[in-house]
Amino acid sequence: MSNTVDPRNVTVGESAAARPSGPRTEAQITADLERQRAELAATIDELYARVQPAALAQEAKDEATARFTAIKESASLALQDAAGGNTDALKKVGIVALSTVGALTVIVLLATRKSRRARRQARRIGREAAAQTLAALAAADQATEA
Repeated sequence: MSNTVDPRNVTVGESAAARPSGPRTEAQITADLERQRAELAATIDELYARVQPAALAQEAKDEATARFTAIKESASLALQDAAGGNTDALKKVGIVALSTVGALTVIVLLATRKSRRARRQARRIGREAAAQTLAALAAADQATEA
């Protein structure tokens, strides 16, 4: 059994029924090549457009805007329900408020952590220096008395 294929009779993207049974003419081959070039060019243009940083950034921006709008609408509806006395909505609003306060507290603590640590260290060093000074003064007093 032979695996040789006549390249003049091979077409890409066409079914065997659509292909003429005889050898293809030069015009048919040229037309197929032009069609395939156009398809490849369109595919390359589409892929190029998908990976453009500006297009990706715009897509991310649109998605973030849509999510923010949905969250804002949901929060607005929950606040309206809470104002109406809905206990489930009141619980949700309370949880969100406490979570926000907790997150802000953590952020503030982390932001001021270095300065607090530095102040504690300065106080410790100050206490140690004061203790050493008092010990030196006590030793000097003992030396003058003797």
